[in-house]
Amino acid sequence: MEKYEKLTLILGTLNLFIVLSGVIYAGIQVFLIRKTNKESHDWNKRKTTFELLTDFTSGNFPKLLDDLNKMSKLPIDESTNYNQIYRQVPTNQQFEFDRKLSQVLNYFEGIAVSIKNEIVDEDICFDYASVIYQIYYNWSKSYIEKRRKQTNSDTIYADFENTTKRWIERLNKI
Repeated sequence: MEKYEKLTLILGTLNLFIVLSGVIYAGIQVFLIRKTNKESHDWNKRKTTFELLTDFTSGNFPKLLDDLNKMSKLPIDESTNYNQIYRQVPTNQQFEFDRKLSQVLNYFEGIAVSIKNEIVDEDICFDYASVIYQIYYNWSKSYIEKRRKQTNSDTIYADFENTTKRWIERLNKI
């Protein structure tokens, strides 16, 4: 083997080593970027969950529930349902009562959609809201059916319903 061939072999080997090192380095960088993105996503998800549940416990939502409860003469809990309370609401306030209830259920639906799309953490939301979801879902079933008939859409409050059913199963296992 001549000097030229040896030099070519050495340079080719060195080139191969440099290229492989670059590929390994790039692979490590991609892994680290993905890990960082996942950690950032998880942090943002927890932060969004915290903000959502802070509003749920101390923001506008409790006031909305208070307004709804003030309009009803019976408690909104497991002992009653929408139809019972709706009949007790004065006729001139029934539209407003339905509007307030719709806002409450829209709030629940918004949380459920956020859970479905993994914007918020379901386990944390379950810890905060599973019982109230169950109460309001059971209580408002006839209203949900009424809205579905009015709009001719089975998707009205569907994510709220699906999340609640999943959480009821989970609560029954505890």
